[in-house]
Amino acid sequence: MEYNLGFLAFLSAVILYVTYQQWKTTKKKFNLDCYDRRIKVYEEVRKFIELVNQKDSPTNDEIKNFKSATHEAEFLFGSEISQYIAEINLRGFSLMSANHSEKGDEKHKDDRLPRIIKAESEWFREQVNGVKMKFKKYLDISG
Repeated sequence: MEYNLGFLAFLSAVILYVTYQQWKTTKKKFNLDCYDRRIKVYEEVRKFIELVNQKDSPTNDEIKNFKSATHEAEFLFGSEISQYIAEINLRGFSLMSANHSEKGDEKHKDDRLPRIIKAESEWFREQVNGVKMKFKKYLDISG
C-alpha cells in the first residue's frame, strides 16, 4: 500500500488539529477547576469582611475559621492575594485585640486604642469595594 505525500500531510494536519483541540479542552477544564477553588476563597474573604463590618470586631474563633478557610490561597493565586489575606488576618486580630482591651480594666487602658479601632474599622469598610478588584484578574472568565 502506497500513500502519497499529500495524504500523509493531510493526516498529520488532522492529528495535529485533534491534539490541539484536546489540549484546549484540558486547559479549559483545568481553568474551571481552579475557578471553583478560587471563588470559594474569594467568598470566604468577602464574608469575613462583611462579618467584621457588621459586628465591628471578629472573635478569635472567627479569625481562626477565616484563616483555615483561606489556607489554599497561596497555591491558587499570586502572592498579592496571600499578602492581602495575611493583612486581613492581622487587621482582624488587631481590631479584636483593641476592642477587647478597650472594654478591659480602666487603669491599664491605652490612649491609642480608640484610634486603632477607628483606623482598622475604616480599613475594613474600604475593603467592601476593594476586595472585588483584588480578585478580579483571577476570577474573570470572559477571556
